[in-house]
Amino acid sequence: MGVVLLAVPHVLVMVEDARDVVSLEVLDVGQAQACIVSLPGGHRWLVDGGGPGSRYFDVGQAVVGARLAWGRPPRLDGVILSHGDADHSGGLPWVTGMFSVGRFLFSGDMPGGRTGERLARALEQGNVTQEVVAAGDRVDIGHGAVFQVLHPARNFGCHDANERSLVLRLVRNGHGLVLLPGDVEQVGIRALLASGCGMESDVLILPHHGSGSSLNRDFLVEVAPNVALCSCGYLNRFGFPAEEVVRTCANLDIPLHVTSGEGGVIAVWEGKDSGVRVVSGTGCITHLNSFLDRFSLLEQVQSSWDDLFSRKPDS
Repeated sequence: MGVVLLAVPHVLVMVEDARDVVSLEVLDVGQAQACIVSLPGGHRWLVDGGGPGSRYFDVGQAVVGARLAWGRPPRLDGVILSHGDADHSGGLPWVTGMFSVGRFLFSGDMPGGRTGERLARALEQGNVTQEVVAAGDRVDIGHGAVFQVLHPARNFGCHDANERSLVLRLVRNGHGLVLLPGDVEQVGIRALLASGCGMESDVLILPHHGSGSSLNRDFLVEVAPNVALCSCGYLNRFGFPAEEVVRTCANLDIPLHVTSGEGGVIAVWEGKDSGVRVVSGTGCITHLNSFLDRFSLLEQVQSSWDDLFSRKPDS
């Protein structure tokens, strides 16, 4: 029975990788952000790595890396850093140092201090290809999927780190799946709107963790998401997501899922022409239950589990 329990996650991962499924997972990393984009065949990209952690707790090791390595080898097609703030970059030194990473994309702005030093050292030691991207660039990630870089332009004049966040649109076969705007605020959002770039997407990650400083109704209307996701910490001192953000989403009939109340959230597209399905939960156990249910194995495993723990010890 023990061997079966150990093998089940790996078998389910293999079956899942064979399906035509694209997903975006917003990890529960507290008042920070880390997203995993998964493609058929086990190809994965990490967008931001959570943080900030401390000398005694590394969110990259304890949360992000643990989730990435669940049933899988420590390998990523690429890592993207939206901007250098600690709540987006803090977990990346450990992940890039311990995983095989194909490419590292960023706007040119790296984190400072100890995090920046550790990240630069990990990228160098891992011989990771580093690429600076800007508005207009397209990153082909396979299986008909592309990251469109919408912001910042190479001549963008604002030097504020949040405003210079990379804004990415994940597109598959011409259809906008997700808009990931980092911590962009009003200056960056106005630049996006003025650029005329296409932003319509099934899913919107709320900019700056749902801060009121990033609330722009025209932006929400332009993206026209079917659902919005927000990464923020439980009882965070900023009050994110801001009440006015929650209210505006409700007024625009945009369902909102927040990690502080629901744990990790996954948006799933099954097949090239399917709509988005959102699953929220608390981590690996939730995902395992979802897989088991999908393949009609949950009842069998639950029965075996109950039987295992209902046995009386030998007298």
